[in-house]
Amino acid sequence: YTVVQALLPLMTRRSGGSIVNLASDLVARPSIPYHDYTTAKAALIGFSRNLAAELGPIGVRVNCVAPGLVYPTAASRDTPEEVREALIAQTPLRRLATTEDVAGPVLFLAGDESRFVTGQVLYVDGGLVMG
Repeated sequence: YTVVQALLPLMTRRSGGSIVNLASDLVARPSIPYHDYTTAKAALIGFSRNLAAELGPIGVRVNCVAPGLVYPTAASRDTPEEVREALIAQTPLRRLATTEDVAGPVLFLAGDESRFVTGQVLYVDGGLVMG
């Protein structure tokens, strides 16, 4: 919110831009009971969609990338091995996301190739959420 508020004057002057927020697939498929985290990410998706509607007329696109568990990160290292293995078993691509898996979709949504995409959530979780 604070970063968006700080950048809005610049984006308004430039008449365009792209905001990509990082959500979580837990909003669509709460496979781990992280209530506070999932609630915050659900709010971020709502905020992003409201911004997409508000800022679209000035050419600013707002989207979310919603990864599954990304390994290795501090959060995934703290996730119990049996939980990681259960997620892998339920994921059609049979592995956890890497940081590189998430970076490509973020760059896509930030770039010109997605110039007519706004208000969307792109799940990057190996097919765990299909929707």
